[in-house]
Amino acid sequence: MNYVVLICAPALSKSLFQYVEQLLQNSISHVVIHYAGKEADIKNTAQCTWLHGTKEYLREDEQLKEGLIYCLQNFSDIHGIVTTYDADYQISDVLKVGKSLQIYPNHFILGVSRTAYARINRFLWKPMFKLIYGEGLQDIQTRLRAIPFSKIKQFIQMKQIGVEYKLNMLIGALQSHMPIQEVPIVTESAKQPNTTFWEKLRFGFTMLKGAITYALSTIGAGIIDVIAFYLLYHFIFQSLSFGSNLFLATITARILSSIFNYWINRKFVFYHKETPTGSFVKYYTLWLTLIFLSYILMYITMPILTFIPIVLLKLIIDALLGLFSYQVQLHWVFKKNVANKKG
Repeated sequence: MNYVVLICAPALSKSLFQYVEQLLQNSISHVVIHYAGKEADIKNTAQCTWLHGTKEYLREDEQLKEGLIYCLQNFSDIHGIVTTYDADYQISDVLKVGKSLQIYPNHFILGVSRTAYARINRFLWKPMFKLIYGEGLQDIQTRLRAIPFSKIKQFIQMKQIGVEYKLNMLIGALQSHMPIQEVPIVTESAKQPNTTFWEKLRFGFTMLKGAITYALSTIGAGIIDVIAFYLLYHFIFQSLSFGSNLFLATITARILSSIFNYWINRKFVFYHKETPTGSFVKYYTLWLTLIFLSYILMYITMPILTFIPIVLLKLIIDALLGLFSYQVQLHWVFKKNVANKKG
């Protein structure tokens, strides 16, 4: 398999030189080492390139992006790039992830370790990632990955913000319908990034941005519904009888707000790129179902929960239906045609 290994290293070290030598003994097309710290006079060879950053001290995400840009500009006949960090991952794991490009040539490949840190990640982040993005990935922070060469430009163009750059790559892969393949590895001692409180906060915000966008879309639709109802009731249908005015204003306002909600969700929440016909029919099937469920649940709970104000009860029921609606839209209305296989 013709691929390049890109190593992001915090500094030059004896162990790094030995690691690179071992990699080159395994018929890898090329090894690119992007190192930080002071620049050293190291000669490149036909199989090995040593890159010093545009600044003396770069963050790991900056190194990764600069390394990907270099590979895109200097290689054209490779199948993909394996990215790793320093001399952290066993050579056999790097080779295994690289060879996976041959089996899954169009997949974003993750090397999933069994470290305690990875287990904590699975416990903390996997359920949340599954809930928001529909994929229960084992280790979203792994530094051992393989990217098809045809997809490199997509990740270079992504916004680069600290520790969440690698998370944005995963989210971007899912949003562009790129299948993700997880490959088990044996490395158990890989170093983990040192992150500040604010970096962890940004990471969590990035994780939640899909749900936040959905919530903003729902709030926006609600505002449109109220404004449209007011204008329709007081100006457009005012000459009609009270019952006809109320009915037409309510239905028309709800339809207008739902069109806005459908468009925002399709474009900016679920990034659905297929023809809209199927998702449009599914969305309005769900829309009618939610109206019916809202009515039924209010009808059932109002006589029982008399101590709860009716407006508050309505808000609670609609919030629960909103969570239900998100999952139905994720897994049915805007379901991706490409199935992400796990290994």
